[in-house]
This record gives sequence, structure tokens and C-alpha cells, in this order.
Amino acid sequence: MHSIVVLQYWFEAAEEGLIPKEGNTLVHIDAHSDLAPAVLIEGFPKFKWPTKKQVKYMMQENDNFIQVAATTRFLKRLIWIVPTWLKKLEGQPGKSQEIDSTAENERKINSLLKSSFILHYGHFQGHSKKEGFGKQMCFCREENDSEVCLAMNRENDQPSDEMEYNPLIEIKKCTKVGSFPVDVWDENTALKRIQNGRIEEDEHIIVDIDEDYWGVESPYEALVKYSITQKQIDLLGDHLSFLLCPKNSQQERMADRLVRDLISVIQKGCQSSSNVHCHRKKKIDASMETGTNNVLSLYLRNQKNLFCDVKKSDILKFPSLWNATVRFLARFSFKQLEILKKTGFCMTHSWKTFNSTPEFQCCVGLNPPNSPILSYHTPTVLEITSSLWQVKSIISQINHIKPVSLATVARSIRDGYTPRKYLRYIESGITEIFRGLDPLAHIIFDEGLLQLL
Repeated sequence: MHSIVVLQYWFEAAEEGLIPKEGNTLVHIDAHSDLAPAVLIEGFPKFKWPTKKQVKYMMQENDNFIQVAATTRFLKRLIWIVPTWLKKLEGQPGKSQEIDSTAENERKINSLLKSSFILHYGHFQGHSKKEGFGKQMCFCREENDSEVCLAMNRENDQPSDEMEYNPLIEIKKCTKVGSFPVDVWDENTALKRIQNGRIEEDEHIIVDIDEDYWGVESPYEALVKYSITQKQIDLLGDHLSFLLCPKNSQQERMADRLVRDLISVIQKGCQSSSNVHCHRKKKIDASMETGTNNVLSLYLRNQKNLFCDVKKSDILKFPSLWNATVRFLARFSFKQLEILKKTGFCMTHSWKTFNSTPEFQCCVGLNPPNSPILSYHTPTVLEITSSLWQVKSIISQINHIKPVSLATVARSIRDGYTPRKYLRYIESGITEIFRGLDPLAHIIFDEGLLQLL
């Protein structure tokens, strides 16, 4: 599922009495801390248990769901298990920048990979453009008698890509409402600490796993190798988002197939060994026009709901939108089109998140090439297998002390993080871990989940 969507399942499970509403311990197995604060928007439950409608306003961004859950008292403790590869990158210039916001501000507060600490959360009243205006979320990290605090700045009333942390604020300006301890362990440390009694029998355990724990990649990199620029990807996204508006994961899959079919038709007019554009002229040739129009007719006839606002009064607009998309795609070479097909096409984020309407685009994720704010790692099969065994040992030991109450898993495909060629292997390994604990475990696949490409 999309990381932030776990909130829905956590709160539903608590409402049904499957787990407590307060005082749970979260074992977070992830390459990212996901400890960013939320934005106090209208409808957000301010430090209290949410109604079913309010949960929507908590599902803002993928990197803040843990702190959001903690503000309701749902969590009393966080155990963050960090991957071995990330620990190895620690201290290497330009490589270890585990982030929740901008790299600069993360470095100010984040030595997260080194030790355990207390995280306080509360609210802050901003009085300037730099601080932001109005009440905002703030959080403070306390460790070894030292403490630093930050607040969430926002220019608008809605979460957006422009959200970023303020510079550090005075400790006294953050009105603290609650706190929880955070233990940061790598795999070997986790096994030792669990054996030494650092998890107690009276704790209610929730396990949350992100599949990017086993590696973080950028789909952009493959496109860059074929000389496809970020500007071209953005422009292609503009074309596709005007044309295609899938409203659920099934339609998303069908829209992906449509674009792949369209590209295949365009490729028939290309030289497969050539690196030049498939079609340089402003007007495409008759055979390509016929083939691409046949694709449009087929999907309009059988999958009309894929398209944006297809009504009788609008149907005449689609040929021009379609032809503009065809002409744009025809500017790529055969090899470039092939890598675009391999990368695939998807929505920018889940329909369930409280955000602007998701848009359909090339499935490249959130981070452009050479992003300075992430640590990248491409694993080997042997490395994944070894780490899966370690994670199995960790969860089995925890389950022996106190049975795991609930487990959630995020794919992180829309983010573009999880190595796609190993996605099925990683997910099957995780499934086997929990089937081993309970062969009758009920596994739910969220309806908004991006299907495996």
C-alpha cells in the first residue's frame, strides 16, 4: 500500500478492537524514518482520537504518518530498524542523507542513525513569513541533555510539494503536548536488544515494513542513460494528465496499457537500431496516424472512463489532445520509447491521500536524477535474501515475546524507491515471514494499491 494509507488500517483495527487505541509500540522496518510533522489543516484532529472522516485529513504525506499517529496517543514507542546498507553509507559525504524534508534541515536535526532519543510533539504559533503564520505542528528531539526543535512552515492551507521545515526554533516556542521514545537499531543490534529484554511482554506490537528497506533506486536514472531529460518527462506528464484520468487502480492499470499500446504503434515507424527521433516532421505520416487513431477508438469504445471528462459535448476535443500526445511521443527514438514502456505509467499518488487530485504520468517517482536528499542503493539477490532472513529472525523473536497484533507493508513504487526488478521477490519473502508466524493470517491488499508493473 501507499505508506500514508496505513493510518486508515491502523485506526480501523483499533475501532474494531483488534488493537488498543492507545499505547502501541511500532516496529518500523524502513530505509526512511517517516518522522516528519503534519500540517494543521482544517479538519485535522488536533492531538485527539480521530473520527472516521478526520482520518482523511491526517493522510497528508508519506513521511509523516508516524508522528501523525503518535499525536493521537495511538503510539507510545517507536523502534526504527534501519537497513545494513544505510548504516554502511553513514558518514560518507553525499551518500547518507536520510531525509524527511530538505537535506539542509534534516542535517540540522537528524543524526537518527546513531542513537536513540525522545521525540516531543506539539504546536507552535508563527508570526513571520520565515516562521510561517498561525498555529503549526512542531517537534523537538531530546538526546543526552540536549534538545533541538523545528516547526512545520506552510504558505498555504493545504499540504503540497512546497512544504518544508522551518529553521530551528527556540525550545520554549514549541508548546509540547506529548512525546514518545525512539530506538534506532540495525538488524544485528535489534536481535541483541530483543534478546536482552528491550521489548516487554506487556507491549502491543505493530510491525510496519516498507519494501524500500531492501534498496532505494531512482527510475529516472534509467531514462537519463537514454538521454531523456526531466523536462521531457514533465512535458509527457502534462500531455498524459490532460488526456487520461483513471479513478481507481484497475483503471490505472488499463491506462498504463493504453499508453504502452500507443507507444508500440509509434515504434512501428521507427528504426529499432537508430537513436534519432521516430518522426521529425510536424505532421505524422498516414500509417502512424491510422494506427494511433485505432488505439484511441478502441479505448474510447471499451474504456471511455479512462479519459478525462469524456462527454458528448467534449468528444471533439480529444482528437487534438490525442494527436498532440502522439506527436510528442514520436519525437523520441525507438530505444527511448522502449525504456519509457519499461518504466511504465501510473498515478502520482494514491487517491486516498489528502492531497490534490493525483495525476497520470510516467512512473518515475518523486525524486529527480542525482537528488541530494536520498541515499540510493541497488541490492543483490544474495543481499536481499540475507536481510530477509535477518528480518524474519527479528519478527520471530518479537512474536515469541508478544504476538504481533498487526502488520502493514508499503510497496513504495509510486515513490519510485523500491528496486522494481526485485519487487516480487521482496514481497513474496515478506509474505512468507508472516505466513510462517500464522498460516491463517488474513492478508488485505488495499484497493488503491499500484499493481506490480
